[in-house]
Amino acid sequence: MKAGKLYSEKLIERIVSLEESIRILPEMNKFKSSGVTVINSLM
Repeated sequence: MKAGKLYSEKLIERIVSLEESIRILPEMNKFKSSGVTVINSLM
């Protein structure tokens, strides 16, 4: 990332709110997505 060769925004599949995270956290161990889910408390 520092060298400009890895674009972290391409690794993020979706950004969810804290409220939505309550629903999706129990399912995250099933790895249904190929990217990272970021929980954002500011949404």
